[in-house]
Amino acid sequence: MKIAALRQIDYPALAEIGFAALRFRPQTMTRRLFIDWQRRAVEGELEFYGVFDGERLVAAFVVEKMLEYFERLDFSLCEDLDLAMQNQIGQMLLDFLLERLPAVRYIEVFVDARSKTAKFFDRLPFHREAPLRVHGEDCEIARYLLNSLELMAPKFLFFPFEDGLFYVRCEAQAPHALVASNFLPYDESISDPYFVALLDRYALLDASLQVSRSRAETYLSASAYQAQLQAAPLSLQLAYRDLIRYREGPVSSFQLPLRLIGSPFQLQVWAATAKIPYGETRSYGELAREIMGEDSRRYARAVGAALAANPLLLFIPCHRVIGEDRKMVGFSAAMRIKERLLALENFRAAKFSAELDPTES
Repeated sequence: MKIAALRQIDYPALAEIGFAALRFRPQTMTRRLFIDWQRRAVEGELEFYGVFDGERLVAAFVVEKMLEYFERLDFSLCEDLDLAMQNQIGQMLLDFLLERLPAVRYIEVFVDARSKTAKFFDRLPFHREAPLRVHGEDCEIARYLLNSLELMAPKFLFFPFEDGLFYVRCEAQAPHALVASNFLPYDESISDPYFVALLDRYALLDASLQVSRSRAETYLSASAYQAQLQAAPLSLQLAYRDLIRYREGPVSSFQLPLRLIGSPFQLQVWAATAKIPYGETRSYGELAREIMGEDSRRYARAVGAALAANPLLLFIPCHRVIGEDRKMVGFSAAMRIKERLLALENFRAAKFSAELDPTES
């Protein structure tokens, strides 16, 4: 069984499985609707998918792009499927939606209140709003909110630093490797709607939608956080262990599974950055020379652009790259966080060196 994009909308095949858009609208209206869907699909505003058991179409859904963080999904399921096949389709649909997070949050389904499609969605981890009756007929528009926070929360790790809350993320479908990390500065408003919802779930935001340092410290010291950590994928547990080590003393390098996706040049820059020792810095020009050779200062700007796209802050230590005049420039998180990280590393490195050789102090 597989999910496949449909290049052409097959009207008879959808009618055969009882596609909701056909069932609850007059035939002339549905044909106009399909013509409009075809046009919007060409313009990239809509995507059509089928679920196939061999050659047979057993379910279909349309994904409409409404806003940047909002998509609507119309779904229909063949009525003669047994429970095992429904459960398999349900897991496939959840996997499909997880890959699209945070865009897909809101799902609207035309269903007969007694249909298998209604029961199918009731078994999935969705929050269901009160259904709306349609024209007094024995059907409803059931609205579902994908409970993405429940599904995605174990794939995030939060860790407190002096000036911000650090997060690490791994893919829902590939939890063995880390794919993103960054800082959420304290006392700065969060604009990303997904992070607003995620952080608000754990009461980490104040009334101004800013990350509260006191709330973060309270939550991250609670038993609920430790329980979440124990249930997290091994990659996040290893990241937590290494973050504790980093905060407490010099760490030569992070030995973590990272999944980096970028251009060949970006990967080259990130690899060179990962080799900068704890407690040391490089200028953009120096890093460019290490990568490109002696006469390569003109590549310094390109190095800066590659580091600006660094998806794994701290683990790829771009905070150790500074301006030619030794000034603090170019950090995607707050500049005070970069300054704090370098100050912490310099202090820890100096202390560690003094402990190794007391005569130097």
